[in-house]
Amino acid sequence: MRADRKKPAPIHEGDVLEASVETFTLGPDAVARARGFVLFVPGAIPGERVRVRVTEVSRRFGRGEIVDVLSPAPSRVEPFCPVYLACGGCHLQHVADDARREVKRSNLARALEHALGRSVPVGPVASEPSPRAYREKVALTLEHGPRGLRGGFYRARSRDLVAIEGCPVQNEPATRLALALVGALNAAGAGPEMRAVVVRAGAGTGELHAVVVARHDRLPWLERFVALARPLGATGLALNVSPERERDIVLGPETRVLEGPPRYRTRVAGIEYLVSPTSFFQTNAHAAEAIVANVLRMLGSPSGKRVLDVYGGVGLLALQVAKRGGHALVVEGNPASIADGRASAEAAKLQVSFRRGRAEDLVPRLARERSRFDHVILDPPREGCHPRVLEAVRAFAPKKIVYVSCDPESLGRDLANLHGYGVTEVVPIDMFPHAYHVEAVAALEPSPGH
Repeated sequence: MRADRKKPAPIHEGDVLEASVETFTLGPDAVARARGFVLFVPGAIPGERVRVRVTEVSRRFGRGEIVDVLSPAPSRVEPFCPVYLACGGCHLQHVADDARREVKRSNLARALEHALGRSVPVGPVASEPSPRAYREKVALTLEHGPRGLRGGFYRARSRDLVAIEGCPVQNEPATRLALALVGALNAAGAGPEMRAVVVRAGAGTGELHAVVVARHDRLPWLERFVALARPLGATGLALNVSPERERDIVLGPETRVLEGPPRYRTRVAGIEYLVSPTSFFQTNAHAAEAIVANVLRMLGSPSGKRVLDVYGGVGLLALQVAKRGGHALVVEGNPASIADGRASAEAAKLQVSFRRGRAEDLVPRLARERSRFDHVILDPPREGCHPRVLEAVRAFAPKKIVYVSCDPESLGRDLANLHGYGVTEVVPIDMFPHAYHVEAVAALEPSPGH
């Protein structure tokens, strides 16, 4: 067996060969097999026979790119974006809507079954039909070259920039503004000190809040840029400083308002939220409303109930609970998000409490203080909940737990660690319809005997 492990791969980089596509992964690729060797191939569909150029080979697997589809799957459609697959932002444009939703549903169900050792009820995917222009947040990475700055997206698994002139899955006014701001930066004399331009569009309000992201704040051309940007249509403009050492983080902690209000207004499920540039907010309003609707349905009527909202951000869910008569407490670590949540609650005349701090510190403290909650909402980042959070939540013995997830694997792990609670329902949410990502809302109730 040890000798087999050292056996060289039967394919080499640069080979062009036929492969049979077997399944989708939980990531952006499909799994194909050629000469008995596994290849990860973007843009392929299970059941197809494809001709592939091998781009990378390791001991256990390789990667390839499609040269030709020899036998297309019935679900294959023509992608609608000219830089599809190149820019790394979409992965499933070549798959018809119904089939794409089933891919996401089955991937989620498979990940949960693997984590829990049993199947759980996973419903159909909540998604818009044939969605376009659904992303209300536009983030262009900037690259400086001989002709100045240009904006675009990183190519998949690379730091090569794919420059764009538009994007069919992003809010069109926000995209136009972002590209116009790149032009204004060039006209003002900006250079390699710039990292990104971010524009957030307010759903139902039409507001466009723009942020230019620089590596430092020594910008002698800044006043010229503000003057050039003023007529471009932004309702708010800010400068964010994000040092080079924080390469993978688009927005840094320091933000300065240049023009207009510090927050933009966006409307979800009948509530207007006030959101600042460094606060997280769902980028797809239709999907956010689906999350709200399913969380509220799973909780039942929150009227008179004490609800703990952990990793609650700006209070997207807590304000909805308060609107229906619940007593909501948000635990959140980002001070900007808490300030936004309080401003939104005040504007909407809703009573919501906020506690600032790390969830793994505050939630156990609430448990030690013998706080009681009827329901708990968990809405963690991609890595999932800290183990101390899950332990404290079990100590509250809530009648219902609703978990909002953006990663199937961390969701499965955390559900497995919520001992004494059983999953009664999981609803997949298509936050990014043409990407492989799938979000989910899961309902849990005490298992019999607990």
